[in-house]
Amino acid sequence: MRLTLLSLLCLLSLTATSFGQYAPTYSMTLGSLAPADTAGLSFERTDPAGTTITTSQIQTWTGGSFNTGALAPGDVIGFVTISSYTEDDLVASLVIDSADSVAATASAVVDEVSVALLQQITLAGGTDPTGSSVGTVTLTNGTTNELSFDGPQLFTAGSAPTFPFEWLLYVEITSPVLELPFGPSDIVVATALMSDAGDTADVQETFVVGAASPDYYPEIATTPSVLPESSVTPLTQTITDPAMSRVTIEHLSTFEAGSWDLSTFTVGANCGSGQVDFFYDDTYVFDLTVSSVVANTMTANVIVTSVAPDWLTQLIDLGESDPTGTSILTIEYSNTPGGGCTVSFDDHNFFPYGVPPQIGSALVVELNHAVTFLAPSTAGPLAVNSVLQSSLGDSASLGETLTIGAPIDQFDRGDCNGDGGFDISDAVFILESLFVPGGQEPECRDACDSNDDGGLDIGDAVYKLTALFGGGTAPPAPHGSCGTDPTSDTLECATFTACP
Repeated sequence: MRLTLLSLLCLLSLTATSFGQYAPTYSMTLGSLAPADTAGLSFERTDPAGTTITTSQIQTWTGGSFNTGALAPGDVIGFVTISSYTEDDLVASLVIDSADSVAATASAVVDEVSVALLQQITLAGGTDPTGSSVGTVTLTNGTTNELSFDGPQLFTAGSAPTFPFEWLLYVEITSPVLELPFGPSDIVVATALMSDAGDTADVQETFVVGAASPDYYPEIATTPSVLPESSVTPLTQTITDPAMSRVTIEHLSTFEAGSWDLSTFTVGANCGSGQVDFFYDDTYVFDLTVSSVVANTMTANVIVTSVAPDWLTQLIDLGESDPTGTSILTIEYSNTPGGGCTVSFDDHNFFPYGVPPQIGSALVVELNHAVTFLAPSTAGPLAVNSVLQSSLGDSASLGETLTIGAPIDQFDRGDCNGDGGFDISDAVFILESLFVPGGQEPECRDACDSNDDGGLDIGDAVYKLTALFGGGTAPPAPHGSCGTDPTSDTLECATFTACP
């Protein structure tokens, strides 16, 4: 039985461009699509019955890298199967021959072969391949990364027979050799296939790192989003599960650079505050109290200070006790040796009777960290990647970019997508940002505030459309050219590509 690789996302098979009778199909699956994760991978090639079989392939990867330095000669990193007459006519182990920080090679050493396939090999003048290598996998890191598989080498080149049944080759690298990019992004893999007869075909696949489940689409925002160089600033994180999205129970935010100032905290000290809102405002209000400080890590209990009266009534009706004074969550702050830091929580107790898959209202968790964040000393973008998990095990990866240094104050109001124009695409952009799960966040929120009311909502899209098509007035200054905002509001403009 062919083993399967556990995967967060199964991509559709793509039919390769073919020439003559050579018509392979090919698909690849990655074992994870979470940013900064390590994963295995698998691929499957199928040659239709009666056509020449594929004997080699080479892939070019844009995005991700191979952790070849963690491999050693003799390591078994996966397996290969061939199915035609029966399932698993041939089974081979992938065994590392050589490895360093740049490249690794592994041989496909045959463990077993079926009688039917062995007969075909023998008729073609070959010998029993059991115990020998019938192919080589090579992983190479460079300007562009490559993965190649030369095999199966069961027949003299150019003499492989055509088979009465489809020829299916499956390769699975179970070891976590693939290192995924830090933040949400696309990995594009171009695969060139070659048949025993020298025919070629090409396939291109795109893997979306950080893709969200259609049933789980949380949001996260870290403020302030603009920090002076080397500043020490308390941050606020707001995590939102929109109504009918599944409920978040775990959260990990990784800051690419910077650190938490843990030096002044002792056990029992206050290190923040916050609230949880669902069904009612301030369903829970809480303080953060330090529970331990060890080296570069500090943990804090979230202690309830008040409960919304209507929610408390429901809890008591369900036989639960008043949670005031108890911990409903644990927060962990950690500085990473070499740079960067994380903040996380898991397994909250917002619902003492058990976390429902989803609720009929939005669930908002606001964490006001009194633990200050020491910003990097160099101006520029700072990536923050957050991985969240629902009560049903869904995973969502969300990326934010903080700006280190002075904010950009030049923008063109109404040019929400920053393409240098003012048209219907700007209205579409703000609507997708507001209402479509996973919609792109504006790089300059001030530019999307078309009516200059200091907020971002559907009114800005209506204002744009009215100005464009309904005879409405143009957006207030600065509009039509780059300029500064003459009115004071809390909207920030971290970057605006269309203005110098």
